[in-house]
Parts: sequence; structure tokens; C-alpha cells
Amino acid sequence: MSKVKYYKVEIQPFHTPVDIIIAKDISIGMKWVNKNLLPKLKFKNIENEKDTLGLYAWRYKENKEYNLIFLREDSSDSTIIHECFHAIMRISYDRGAEYSKESDEFFAYSFGNFTGEVLDLFYGRKK
Repeated sequence: MSKVKYYKVEIQPFHTPVDIIIAKDISIGMKWVNKNLLPKLKFKNIENEKDTLGLYAWRYKENKEYNLIFLREDSSDSTIIHECFHAIMRISYDRGAEYSKESDEFFAYSFGNFTGEVLDLFYGRKK
């Protein structure tokens, strides 16, 4: 199996961990998660997974929440930003924070910090 990079990043201010999985393709990342990280979740393959550049997924299992971002080794910045946006919006909404004119600074702050950290890890600027 090809090398998989794994990181855990916390979304503030919720202290919600998001697992970041980087592999040659999404299916390799999913197989790695099923075997090494969360064997009880059993991610199923998705359509065109070899062509998919990124994927945000979440699961609830045994009263525990799992948030994962799968990225290919050749994912573009725009793909990474796109998947980070999905994570921020879903986690925030799930905790009662809805986007509005009054809450835009909260979302900008959370999204900027989270995305910056994921990009730094992706490019090896942070370990």
C-alpha cells in the first residue's frame, strides 16, 4: 500500500478534531482509515474515487463524531480550501452557528485558521 500521511487538526473555537488523510488517491486513503484509524466505520468506495481530488466526510458511531478530509497527493490549493470549507460549515452549523452578516467574522476567523493549518501540513511547512 502506498504511503499515507495522517494529521489531526482541531477546528476552533469548537475544539473539534478533523482527521486529514493524504494519499495517492482517495480510495487508498479510505482503505488506510478502515484498516488503521477507524475500522468500525467502514467507508465505502465512492464513484470515480480515483479521479476525486478531495473529499470531506463525517460519521457518527457509538455516540462519537468523526470528521475526515481525504486529499490526493496532487490536490490543488482550491481543492484543499473547498474541503476545509465543507468541514467548517458542517461542524459550525451542527453546533448552532449559522452564517449571517453578524457572524461573518467568526466564520472568516475559523475558516482562515483551519485552512492555513491544513495547507501548512499538506506542503510540509508544519509537522
